[in-house]
Amino acid sequence: LYTHEYIHEYTHEISSFNILEAAYIVKCAYPNFPKGSIHIISVESTNHKTCNYIVVQYKENYFIGPDNGVISLILEGNYDIAYEISQNEDDAGLDSFPLKTVYSKIAGFIASGGDLDGLYDKKDKIFELLPINPIVRGVFIQASVIYVDHYGNLILNLTRDMFTEIGNGRPFKIHYMRNDHIDYICASYNDVQVGDVVCIFGENGNMEIAINKDNASALLDLKCGSSIQIEFI
Repeated sequence: LYTHEYIHEYTHEISSFNILEAAYIVKCAYPNFPKGSIHIISVESTNHKTCNYIVVQYKENYFIGPDNGVISLILEGNYDIAYEISQNEDDAGLDSFPLKTVYSKIAGFIASGGDLDGLYDKKDKIFELLPINPIVRGVFIQASVIYVDHYGNLILNLTRDMFTEIGNGRPFKIHYMRNDHIDYICASYNDVQVGDVVCIFGENGNMEIAINKDNASALLDLKCGSSIQIEFI
């Protein structure tokens, strides 16, 4: 792009075609970048015939990617302006690698001070995907694993705020396996013995289930999409 711009890769370890995983990672990370940053999301981007490309501006940040719902998940449906990226017919055969042929060029244009209003049409509405929210039934919350990190820690779609609001100070059991549960939340992984299961609220506010110094996903046989039940007593 431009030599005075700093390029940082979020991760190269997103599961293939996993929009939810990509959205979670970018959603957690982008607020830590300075205003004016350009974020490129290139997960599940290659089928231009059924999915257009977009540039979305939100709070002085730019998001470039496919209009497949991933950006709506990152921004929770919020944005200031959206542009549809139109391509010439001559570019129709370049869609196999849009990160190189489309996204990088647009990022360079923005970084050099280019005006998107003069280049692309504004888009009234981007494609939206609804987030997978926990299900509340009486004294139970059914949460789901939405991300497994490099250490095998299980991140759930249950936030601290939701847990606190629904629990209202009641004792609880977190059933992570059919016959196993924990009934306390720790401040850090090291609050339990090595090899023990621990539940914390991570930096981004989501509940996490982990094993101190080990891989919870592998040892508990839980993965993205697995259900965790919280019972209030």
